[in-house]
Amino acid sequence: MKRIVGITALISLLALGCDDSLPTELRIDARKADQPSARGHGSGRVTVMTRNVYVGANVDRTLAGSLSEIPRLVSEAFQEFVDTDFATRMAELAIEIEQMQPHLVGLQEVTLVDAFFATASPQRFDFLTALLVALDARGLDYRLVAQADHTDLTLPADPTVVPGLVGVRLLDADAILARGDVEVSNPKIHRFGPRLGIPGTTIEVLRGFAAVDARVGRRTYRFVTTHLEPAPIPQLLPIQLGQAQELVSELGNETLPLIVTGDFNTPAHLGRGNAPTYDVLLGAGYIDVWTRRPPGQADAGFTCCHDLDLMNPTPDFYERIDLIFARNPRGIPRQAIAGAVQAAIVGDEQETRDLFGMWPSDHGGVVARLQIPVPADAGGS
Repeated sequence: MKRIVGITALISLLALGCDDSLPTELRIDARKADQPSARGHGSGRVTVMTRNVYVGANVDRTLAGSLSEIPRLVSEAFQEFVDTDFATRMAELAIEIEQMQPHLVGLQEVTLVDAFFATASPQRFDFLTALLVALDARGLDYRLVAQADHTDLTLPADPTVVPGLVGVRLLDADAILARGDVEVSNPKIHRFGPRLGIPGTTIEVLRGFAAVDARVGRRTYRFVTTHLEPAPIPQLLPIQLGQAQELVSELGNETLPLIVTGDFNTPAHLGRGNAPTYDVLLGAGYIDVWTRRPPGQADAGFTCCHDLDLMNPTPDFYERIDLIFARNPRGIPRQAIAGAVQAAIVGDEQETRDLFGMWPSDHGGVVARLQIPVPADAGGS
């Protein structure tokens, strides 16, 4: 069994970060942050990150089991969770954030796990706390500004598989982190109506989004993060589509420029007309910022997926499902981005994997630096 690294032991681990382990395409410019002009205001050019941090176990397999199988499957999933060492992975993520210096970070699959034992005290494993501690240990000023709690399950476990384990609670959330120099207001948490029900149970997989107003230099943006239902089979696509349609409806009357990040679980790499959920966002006036990078950059932007145990020796991403969208406020023409976008994929750097022994998540993340021009009367300056 791989030992879970305690939060108090992270300091020495974090000191191992290496500045050259991530792409330089974005990192150098992002570290300039948003330098103030002579009048004391930054340009409003914003750097954002989206990151599915991954619970570290095959939860879908557990929920697909019969009622009689659930205790065994829960214990097996908990063992997988222990082996994928969440605290070390949060240390890796802190290094990524340090190198990219995003103003705002949208996180999905931010997990809280409580393990209950027959003859011992419960153990709590808190992804968000571990990440914030890791960031603080690196001298970084980031804070939680919105958290949308979704599915909250407590299931029985088989104590013969993991000795003494009798139950596990899992709370799934989306969250937004803001850098210390970003002014944030007006948080909103929303839960989607369309949702996946687990056959034979009363369990529903809940999803939604978190949003905040964020002022960067002379611009205020509405920043959103979300995680849509996967649709590996056609029968689940209506749920994902319904969630996407509800997302664009809820944001339809925003009077600020919008940046929407997340794990959309739609194959954007197939292009318009081949990914229905992707088409919903594009049809609502959103621009996929990855497609606005300078010409001649060959990176396909794939972000999924590493092996579930995170031990595959080389990256094997094959699809682009983690996305960043931008949209002008209601009533402003669609051309939303000023100049070319700088963007990069993180989480597929071989040096980082070699240093820590595993990938930080089964997904890669996306970091983008952009600006949405807004007329003075549109509420964004």
